[in-house]
Amino acid sequence: MNPKQAKAFKERCDFLQKIIMKLAPLYNSNQCNKKQKALMEITIGATIFYLTSSKDLYTGQISTAALKLVEEGTPPGKLVKEHRFPRKEAGINLLSKHYNQLKAKSTTLYKLATSDYCKYNLVTKEENVLLKKHQKNFRDVQTPYTEAKIVLKDKSYEELTALSKLKKKKG
Repeated sequence: MNPKQAKAFKERCDFLQKIIMKLAPLYNSNQCNKKQKALMEITIGATIFYLTSSKDLYTGQISTAALKLVEEGTPPGKLVKEHRFPRKEAGINLLSKHYNQLKAKSTTLYKLATSDYCKYNLVTKEENVLLKKHQKNFRDVQTPYTEAKIVLKDKSYEELTALSKLKKKKG
């Protein structure tokens, strides 16, 4: 991220953390039913998803099918950015598990976002749809890929960009 993007991302994280700090007590209270909790989880999770899609948050992992598309000339920016944590799972964790850590200031949303919640792998559109089915009962970041039989390869964003450009020059 350039400095301007990084500053904007940090500011959005800081503001969302303030929102989480206000919502979490209600979320964790008896005043909130299951449907209301689900709404809060999705709202926070969706907001996490839209904080940024910077290539700096790419995990360095791409599916073999997506890699094939890049090798055929598709720019990496045209692939699906599949967040390792489903939106709902991110919302649940931030409103419950991480709330006390945020409250105690032992972590920040910015740290959680850059280490986990905003991190993404690159996959095809079809794989993205397939992964959603396997993320319903989320346990960890690798299980949905294993269950969906999606193999991830290590490739830096720079390597992918070079591969894509190489094919365009040859083609």
